[in-house]
This record gives sequence, structure tokens and C-alpha cells, in this order.
Amino acid sequence: MQKLKRQVPLIDEIESKIDKATCDLKDTLTRGIPTFLFICVLVYSL
Repeated sequence: MQKLKRQVPLIDEIESKIDKATCDLKDTLTRGIPTFLFICVLVYSL
């Protein structure tokens, strides 16, 4: 039981880092996809 209590803060920290990474990835994709599509349209129109 004592070992589990020591692991809880570590698990919380890992979950927090995963959540942040997920949010960062969503933000990157949200900005990146429109930019990619814009470049594709520009190249196609040449």
C-alpha cells in the first residue's frame, strides 16, 4: 500500500505531461493543416 501511495504523484505527473503533449499536438495540427492546404492550392494553381 505504501508503494502505491508513492507512485500516485508520479502517475499524476505522467498523465499531466501526456495531456499537455496532446493539447500541443492538437494545436500544431490545427495550425498546420490549413497551411498545408494553402500551399497545395498555390502549387496546384501554378
